[in-house]
Amino acid sequence: MKNPPFIVLSLPRSRSTWVASFLSYGGRLCGHDIASSVGTMAEFKALFDNHYAGTAETGAVVGWRAIRRLMPDARIAVVRRPIDQVYKEMAGFGCGVLAMMDELRERDAMLDQVARLPGVLS
Repeated sequence: MKNPPFIVLSLPRSRSTWVASFLSYGGRLCGHDIASSVGTMAEFKALFDNHYAGTAETGAVVGWRAIRRLMPDARIAVVRRPIDQVYKEMAGFGCGVLAMMDELRERDAMLDQVARLPGVLS
């Protein structure tokens, strides 16, 4: 029996690349931000059928409800980092605009919603 896929949701600059690398072991591959590489939710799901055991996602939190409907058996974890630290690090790359802070707040609130769901590791 195949293990259900796992999805780790976080804000950018929250060590998601490290998480993906850490969770890739024993022939099991954990993707990183693979949701942005597909055109449809069906394509996203198909990646777990053939290639990935899981993924660490920084952008897919905006679609967490659709992911849960499409993949109800997926194990979900949330990694949190204070948004002021995320913003500061992103500002170092030239992304330090007020609109970015608003976006980070909105995504952090989504992460909070996901983290409160039964069975979600946070």
